[in-house]
Amino acid sequence: MEGTKAAEEEEEQVVNPWEVSAKDGGKIDYDKLIDKFGCQRLDQTLIDRVQRLTSRPPHIFLRRGVFFAHRDLNEVLDAYERGDKFYLYTGRGPSSEALHLGHLVPFMFTNFHKGTDHSSDPYPQVGYFPSTFAAAPLVVYEESFFNWYLQDAFKVPLVIQLTDDEKCMWKNLSVEESQRLARENAKDIIACGFDISRTFIFSDFDYVGGAFYKNMVKVGKCVTYNKVVGIFGFTGEDHIGKVSFPPVQAVPSFPSSFPHLFSGKDDLRCLIPCAIDQDPYFRMTRDVAPRIGYHKPALIETLFFPALQGETGKMSASDPNSAIYVTDSGKDIKNKVCF
Repeated sequence: MEGTKAAEEEEEQVVNPWEVSAKDGGKIDYDKLIDKFGCQRLDQTLIDRVQRLTSRPPHIFLRRGVFFAHRDLNEVLDAYERGDKFYLYTGRGPSSEALHLGHLVPFMFTNFHKGTDHSSDPYPQVGYFPSTFAAAPLVVYEESFFNWYLQDAFKVPLVIQLTDDEKCMWKNLSVEESQRLARENAKDIIACGFDISRTFIFSDFDYVGGAFYKNMVKVGKCVTYNKVVGIFGFTGEDHIGKVSFPPVQAVPSFPSSFPHLFSGKDDLRCLIPCAIDQDPYFRMTRDVAPRIGYHKPALIETLFFPALQGETGKMSASDPNSAIYVTDSGKDIKNKVCF
């Protein structure tokens, strides 16, 4: 009976990096997700601590519970209070021409750089990759969109991964089309106004190699096939490209993957703002990290941005009518919202 009940609960909702759905079109039960994934609820005590350490009001996403769960955020704050820096890691899987509002949530949360003094910046080599990204035309957002938070509040660097290789494998896109979408999405990310002296944007097709690839091999050797099937649900019908991808998303959690940024700083901690559907990648990463000599990455996880059709779904690039894109015209937005 217990096994039957567990199976029924499992079928009630599916949340993984490639699918988010609830039974019969219902709402996602985030309390059940916390129990299933083993993360912790982000409580007021931690939010108050962030305010104390940064000497500024908590971001609205914290105050309103948009970021609702975490893994080891307290340990990152402990280290910061001791005077140890950390870095931020977030990303985007480029499967559409532009970002929608749901995609913007981690970028809006990680950035708040206006008026910052960078004269004592300990990471002077941070920049965009490839350099041509910096010359891309920018989409202009309202001033309020630049009041993002973590990067400036904690004065830390940020790495942004564009997983064009992943979308090539999961969305049946050509390599060339995946690369093109990565460049288009990079323009939207740059337009968020990140501090260029503390931000590094890279695409997997352009960057993977060297120290990054060495860490991928180390991770791959620590995760059995049975383990990766258990975490991600791969089947015999999935090609080996999918099975081999998780280390690619794991290793930006390790500072040695970026020797041009963090040379000699292998003890640097990593904090990852992401939607909770990305948690499986980092459960795997956290299991492996101590075995190859790194801190477990900490996570701060967000709810899904609701679809225009209602809170039972999330905004998705797979359904253009569910989302408002940054390239939508006023007329497009009016039609989507009103009809």
